[in-house]
Amino acid sequence: MSALGRALHDKRKAGVGCDVVLAVGDRTFPAHKLILQASSPVFDRMFTGDSFKESREHRVDIKDTSPPVFEKFLELLYLGEVEEWEGHELELLELCDRYLVNHLKAVCEKRFDKMDSRTALGVLTFAAQRPYVSSDLRRKAARVAMEDGALCSKPEWKAFEDSCGVVADVLREALVKHKQQGRGVMTMSGWHEFPNINTPAYPRANFSRPTFLGLPYSPP
Repeated sequence: MSALGRALHDKRKAGVGCDVVLAVGDRTFPAHKLILQASSPVFDRMFTGDSFKESREHRVDIKDTSPPVFEKFLELLYLGEVEEWEGHELELLELCDRYLVNHLKAVCEKRFDKMDSRTALGVLTFAAQRPYVSSDLRRKAARVAMEDGALCSKPEWKAFEDSCGVVADVLREALVKHKQQGRGVMTMSGWHEFPNINTPAYPRANFSRPTFLGLPYSPP
């Protein structure tokens, strides 16, 4: 975070020097076009020339997000970070992709360097419908999920199966196949053997289908 970024963000919140209004739901956020243009090619094109109504009217109507999330997105644009994420990492990642703020995607994804298996399932569910989620984050979430030997018995697993059945099948297959082969998984903390798994409890496994999560199938 630079001192200049902080100063500009404070001015934005006070409405000083702002030349555009961003409307999200029932709230409006003043901002500086130059900062938005420098951060996002989408905003840059929007405010260049008179071909877009946003450039003429100095107002942008933002869809498909909530005021609290967009306010944090503006904080991310101005400061390069967010002080209080409040669980909005994935929503901010989506906004970064929508407005082509590629350099800040990594800031959002880095927030998942330390996550539990519940969060990992949330990331995998999110990533299943969003190709812009990096392969590194997908693999990281898959490995964290697979470290939890009791994952398939947790309430979150049922919701994961219902919304993302194919990915759930892949994870289940990998667990069973590794155990059948007497193998484990390489995680961020090293090589781990899986705990005992009752194979009949996994009737949906189909070892003929390849995995797309980048999970290892043999020890190094």
